[in-house]
Amino acid sequence: MRGAAWIWVTLVWLGCGTGKSEPVNGGEDSGVEPSDADTDTDTDTDTDTDADTDADPDWSELDEAVLAQMAAGWIPGLGVAVIADGEVLLARGYGWADVEGEVPVTADTPFMLASISKTFTGTAIMQAVESGAMGLDDPIQDLLPFEVDNPHTEGEIITIRHLMTHTSGIRDRWAIWGELGEPDALYTYGDSEIALGTVLEGYLVPGGEWYDEHNYADALPGTEYRYGNMATALAGHLLQTVTGVPLDDHSDAEIFGPLGLEHTGWHLADHDPAQVAIPYSNAGGSYTAYGHYGYPDYPDGQLRSSAADMARYLLAYDLGGAVDGVRILSEDSVDQMFTRQMLDVEPDQGLFWYWSTEYGSALIGHGGGDYGVATSMYLNPDTGVGTVVLANVDWTARTSGAISTIESILFELGRAQ
Repeated sequence: MRGAAWIWVTLVWLGCGTGKSEPVNGGEDSGVEPSDADTDTDTDTDTDTDADTDADPDWSELDEAVLAQMAAGWIPGLGVAVIADGEVLLARGYGWADVEGEVPVTADTPFMLASISKTFTGTAIMQAVESGAMGLDDPIQDLLPFEVDNPHTEGEIITIRHLMTHTSGIRDRWAIWGELGEPDALYTYGDSEIALGTVLEGYLVPGGEWYDEHNYADALPGTEYRYGNMATALAGHLLQTVTGVPLDDHSDAEIFGPLGLEHTGWHLADHDPAQVAIPYSNAGGSYTAYGHYGYPDYPDGQLRSSAADMARYLLAYDLGGAVDGVRILSEDSVDQMFTRQMLDVEPDQGLFWYWSTEYGSALIGHGGGDYGVATSMYLNPDTGVGTVVLANVDWTARTSGAISTIESILFELGRAQ
């Protein structure tokens, strides 16, 4: 689930389900050529990030390789993107956003991102830091309308930096999320009707509906690493308690709008559900739809975005916080987010972003996993090559191997430019 998402994507296992069999769009026996199932980066946004200028390049070899890995990995739908040389090299879609309805994936198809969403929450927080509304080392207790007190420690001071590095001492107790469709589970079909502040107070304050002393670790802030969704959600909520503007509204105005991310939004209500990639379980190449779902702690994983939008977002980070004259962060803020923060606790952790060595290089980025969600976004800051892979299927050993191979192909394609 979202709790395992920091682990490098080739190591994640989330299980699989059963369902009826459908061929991958553009794959063997589908009767659909790859050109019918994919799209390049031409979007409604007129920018210089599209590398396809005079003529569309021939991506037939890439298409063949990606479709082969999708078939091997039992992946129904896939969005991919590559940035290189300071621009978007490609953004393409393959397979089905809706298997039964035969809705193809395009570069503009929104996929649930799972924990990649945390980097957007971090972006919004750093914007507030730049404005002077808050500081990374501000105690969160000074900013909240309710008390956050770890019952296992005395005199602890939790800061925003602790929340952004998963060292706050706040733990995820997975039982409260339950299984999708269960009564009283936080997972729910569609968007949750529970407010972000309500679930956080109910989880962190004694007497709350979801409170338990095991919601906290027996550790002082900054001394123990525990990947945290509720801690991330709390960081996102601080934006509202400090500025009066909720994270979703702030993101629309200060991130999505300025960057021209027209297929990105925190809630299902922000999208046309018929165009959103449906999450699937798989077993033996058979797919069962989970349906569209959500949860009240949305800042930790509920963002949906497309390959084309994610390419532009990653490009902004590669270029120091700005693209096409639009700046969302200062270069210093980008540097801080990429800087390893807790060397003695978790040396690969930045501010929500984290480091991993793969494909022979040190990469910065994030992965994501949830019901029917397998995503990755990684950047080599030394070369400026970055990749995005979005899949609407569970992480399994088979899926992981296929996505790892696709990522390797994409990085090689970027390095060749």
